[in-house]
Amino acid sequence: MNELDNLANKIRNKSKLEIIKSAYDYVSTNYQSGRFKTYIYLNQFFINDIEYITHRKNKFINCSLQNKLIKYILIKTEKFSLKDIKTMWGAAYYISPHQWLKVKLGKKWIEVDPWSKHYGVPFGKNGNGFTPKI
Repeated sequence: MNELDNLANKIRNKSKLEIIKSAYDYVSTNYQSGRFKTYIYLNQFFINDIEYITHRKNKFINCSLQNKLIKYILIKTEKFSLKDIKTMWGAAYYISPHQWLKVKLGKKWIEVDPWSKHYGVPFGKNGNGFTPKI
């Protein structure tokens, strides 16, 4: 059992919103974001192994890997399925590819973008098209 499985088991009995926030907080706190590092680590877009991602010494991971971790946690709680999670694509800084999630919460969808938290984008919003001050 890995650390994400442990987290999923710990939060399983919370409300769906609390589960989403817990997964978001865990990923945005334990993994780093950065627009320039995204270009340095372009090969990360092709990594699918959760164990590899969580056991890396370098805690920088791009937006798509942060989203893979959140999806994994949500599905492991058994409160969400893949049909409840949409992968969205856009552009941060207007030119840089950017990915975030939409998670179904009742009859609405909530935006989940842990990568953009580093730049001040709050929970429930996404960093599509933003140009923050550096």
